[in-house]
Amino acid sequence: MSKRILFLGEIEFAQDYVDELRNSYEYELLIILPRSRQDFLRKLEAGEFGECDAVVLSWAFKLVHLACGRFDGPVIELFGPTLKIISSTGSGYDAVDVEYATNKGIWVSNTPGVGNDATADIAMFLILSTTRYTYEAEQSLRNGSWKDSLSLGQDIGRLKLGILGLGGIGRALAQRAHAFGMKLYYHNRNPVPEEVAKACNITYLPFDDLLKTVDILSVHVPLSNLTTGMIGTNEFAKMKDGAILINTARGPVIDEDAMVEALDSGKLSSVGLDVYKNEPEVHPGLLRNMKVRLLPHLGACTEGTFKNIELLALENCHYTIINGKPKTPVNNPVH
Repeated sequence: MSKRILFLGEIEFAQDYVDELRNSYEYELLIILPRSRQDFLRKLEAGEFGECDAVVLSWAFKLVHLACGRFDGPVIELFGPTLKIISSTGSGYDAVDVEYATNKGIWVSNTPGVGNDATADIAMFLILSTTRYTYEAEQSLRNGSWKDSLSLGQDIGRLKLGILGLGGIGRALAQRAHAFGMKLYYHNRNPVPEEVAKACNITYLPFDDLLKTVDILSVHVPLSNLTTGMIGTNEFAKMKDGAILINTARGPVIDEDAMVEALDSGKLSSVGLDVYKNEPEVHPGLLRNMKVRLLPHLGACTEGTFKNIELLALENCHYTIINGKPKTPVNNPVH
């Protein structure tokens, strides 16, 4: 009997592997992108997807998951006892109720590390853009003003960069920033081994000391109960006057109202953002502020990254069905 994988979204780059799964392993792949929670639940209740062994939550599904709701208990229950794994694309898996899945004996996986380089490139781009005021310069050029009344940029080789969260993306950013001559500091809940820090040319600081020391703070922590609202009014008050904030992690890590206040007061000289609290909505105080550099969550958006994400998400399904465990699990439902 063939195994069934439900792919919520679109498969754009890993079609060769899809063909291999279908032909060599006799998998049945159903590809669908629900547009609302009501529609999704109705299809599940009607049994339109049949008995699924695995489900993949693609980028496209997670972008609309606010409309579809979280992949939570009521959704998981409708899949019945055959579901073995919920395979989430990307490093984040906050769209899934991991605790509920674990209690039901279902694996949850993600695709960590695949987008490290692409996301670090975006973070480095935002550092360059916020220190050299490139948006202001481009607008001046497009308006026919050439270089009239432009702000002078900063030499980033003279600046101190703080990396909040020295995981895969943070380390990739450290490599890039070191090449520009920046002095590097980091904070983790647990410091990395000394040999890792030495390889990254980076120095550990306690959180408050990091805020007080660096000229630019780049955020690279996962979203969790511990990190939601991690940077707010109190944290901005501890930062240097005229500091710069970069966020390519998750929007809710930063209190956006407090960030706008810090920009308006001059406490922050600039901000570079790729993520927002209520995506795709952007705080109006950010939209109106020309000191802010805004991107629409482009971090991992390259063809190579997307292909590898799709591959790993599907491999996690295959490994679980064949071997009983995914390659990159985020939980352990085996009691």
